[in-house]
Amino acid sequence: MAHVISMVTKRTSLACMAMLISVSLARCGGGETANVGSVSGTVTLDGRPLASASIVFQPEKGRPASGGTDDNGYYSLSYSNNQSGAIVGPCQVTISTAFENEDGKVSPERVPANYSQPGVLTADVKSGSDEYNRAVARLTIFETPEDDSAFMRVLDETWQIVPLPICAMVALPKYWHFVV
Repeated sequence: MAHVISMVTKRTSLACMAMLISVSLARCGGGETANVGSVSGTVTLDGRPLASASIVFQPEKGRPASGGTDDNGYYSLSYSNNQSGAIVGPCQVTISTAFENEDGKVSPERVPANYSQPGVLTADVKSGSDEYNRAVARLTIFETPEDDSAFMRVLDETWQIVPLPICAMVALPKYWHFVV
């Protein structure tokens, strides 16, 4: 009888351990999904694509999303191994090029220091698909009212050919955003 109880106890213990491991693994990112919006864009520095930079979107609550730029300055954010994008809502954005390589040496930071400070760059991530393009050196894109008019004219001509549903847009002297 003691042998039977011992076998039942071992089976029960093994079953409980298996259940605890399964629950733990699910809580470590495998089973949860967050409300994220797809985020991608291009980062430039002094008017040129910024290659090999890390981009981090830190929401007010929750874990950050990150990505890296390719040779053309293009990035796409990942929230987790199985979810791309960033948590929907306001995010602090940081951009950096300082990385530690295999030899333990740190590559030089090419991005001005203030771009890694909280609150300098922000983004309001929406559900769906967003594109955030950043001119890191805060270069002025629209220097004159004529520049602004030319941009709006090209936008209108493009919209006549490809009528994308633009939900919102902002065009300021140093940057522009579209929500489609």
